[in-house]
Amino acid sequence: MPTPKTWALFLRMLGKIAKFLFGPREAQKNAVLVFSPTQAFKGESKIVSALFREGLTFYHLRRPRWNAQQITAWVKSLPESLRERVILHQHPELVARLGLAGFCADSVGDLPSSAVDCGLRMAVCRSYDDICTARRQCAAVLVGPLFLNESRDKTVPARTAEELAATVLYFRKKFPSSPLQIFAYGGVNSSSAVAACRELACFNGFASMSGIWNDGEAIDNFKKLCKQW
Repeated sequence: MPTPKTWALFLRMLGKIAKFLFGPREAQKNAVLVFSPTQAFKGESKIVSALFREGLTFYHLRRPRWNAQQITAWVKSLPESLRERVILHQHPELVARLGLAGFCADSVGDLPSSAVDCGLRMAVCRSYDDICTARRQCAAVLVGPLFLNESRDKTVPARTAEELAATVLYFRKKFPSSPLQIFAYGGVNSSSAVAACRELACFNGFASMSGIWNDGEAIDNFKKLCKQW
């Protein structure tokens, strides 16, 4: 499978074509999202606070095995001023109760009922149909996976970065006034991958999952990724 560096060359060319055909991306805030490790670790709240100071937009707390009490305890370990920038992936009913930013579902079909007050709604999208469905229910989506994630299960994405990029660009053309925020997701864990995504005119930011956590230097790794965006 092509590496992020190979895709960077392709996406640079595709980005130029996109700007010519569809015009520049709307002037919206570029966001940087970071997913938590699936297991808690010592000093996490201090590191997350530091990441926010360095420009992190939202911290995605993804703890599949945690119950509501554990999530509540973790959130309360953060300074109150930062809690409104935390996105949950489990227990959407806690969002309003704890004053958090919102909820992200693993797919559009997993979004909670509209009766649940869960703030900013986000979902992972893997196809054009997913994005079209999400635009009616979400404020933002994560489109991917774009690249092979070497640090996780090494499963080859069902669609190539080329196909997903074309999907996003087509959506932008079809719905030019849509306020939907679209973030690059999946394997966007290296400087070259971030740079490749930046070359496109269709993403509002990127989400890093395991990339910053691999070697115990989360803050420095985060800074390196942001420099490429």
